[in-house]
Amino acid sequence: MIVLHYIPSLSKENKHAAKFVQILHAALSKTVDTHMCTGELSRREFLKILTKINPDVVHLHGCWNIYLSNVRRWSARRGYPVILSPYGMLSTKHMEQDFWKTFLPRIILYQYDLTRKVMLLHASSAEEVKELKHLGWKKRIAYISMHDGNTDLSQVPLQFRQLYQKAIDTHTRNRLNNLETKWFWHIIKSSLAKSIADNTFIHDDIPHVSLPSYSWRAMQIYAIDHGVIDLFHKGAETLQLSIPDKTTTPPSRFSVKNNLKPYSEQKQDKALSLQYVNHNREYTLAQQFNILKHILCNGRLHPEWESPTRYLIYIYQTLQYTDIDEGVLVNILNDMKITEFSSRILQIISEYLGLTIGFMPIPPLNDSGTNKIKEKINNLTISTP
Repeated sequence: MIVLHYIPSLSKENKHAAKFVQILHAALSKTVDTHMCTGELSRREFLKILTKINPDVVHLHGCWNIYLSNVRRWSARRGYPVILSPYGMLSTKHMEQDFWKTFLPRIILYQYDLTRKVMLLHASSAEEVKELKHLGWKKRIAYISMHDGNTDLSQVPLQFRQLYQKAIDTHTRNRLNNLETKWFWHIIKSSLAKSIADNTFIHDDIPHVSLPSYSWRAMQIYAIDHGVIDLFHKGAETLQLSIPDKTTTPPSRFSVKNNLKPYSEQKQDKALSLQYVNHNREYTLAQQFNILKHILCNGRLHPEWESPTRYLIYIYQTLQYTDIDEGVLVNILNDMKITEFSSRILQIISEYLGLTIGFMPIPPLNDSGTNKIKEKINNLTISTP
């Protein structure tokens, strides 16, 4: 685990935050790869640090400073989870001292946005927890104290490691880097292979780069969230890959809202199913494309539907390993008015699972719409384990 702490200044004006971050940095350094930077950094300066360290999580210390907002934005744009410790400076008592002249302009300019868009707030006292809840700018609040007389300071590094891991695992929910993505889909494809020849080809095509344990953890979390952990483990076993810390249980994470609305079957769906009653295989395949459109484009979800990744796999298996009447399938897709969407799905399946043109009933379509669908597949959360 790599942690980057940022505090704008270690001056006396910021003495509580300065003391806290230095103690925390020293305590964590025994078990965590921890780094600290300070100063009024330019974008170029901070990105140079960020690139060099490549942290798993960025921890901001302080409040009411535009450089904290800048660092939050620069970190988030590059995909790093960010935690903020405001040190009681978001309390009503603190702000009422000079609210109209000092604090309101800063709230409007950057402080509200900073507080709202970090992954979570760290409260350093029970009183601060109450203040942050009353403020209502951010619901995710974690309480770890280092100045409460009843706190066992020896446990603080462990508590922060657990908090950082929870933030990292929440952030990892739908994110893999390019190498992890390539490995993930190679492993999934291996679990679907129908012959030794297929698996030999897949094994030869796997990137010849070993993965660290945290990448295996990220891929397993991704597989759990996308409903394919069984296939992931099967594929790894087929390829004789050893998974460190093999798991089927989702880690402790912060909850994520499900923004999908319920879907109920429409009349035209029933009419189409009757029209193509003698072409059940083709209709079922078209319906899988249609379900993906409902989930990814319309934001709808039926209780019996599975994850989009599962439907990508079902479509791949049907096209790759079964005989279908392509003409009938094309007619059904046209009747459902999802031909263009289906072409984009085929492009995604070709990229992820290697489906070739000869197995596609319609040509794949690679455009900005395809990229948006891929992003939605990655970011979609159907359940919140």
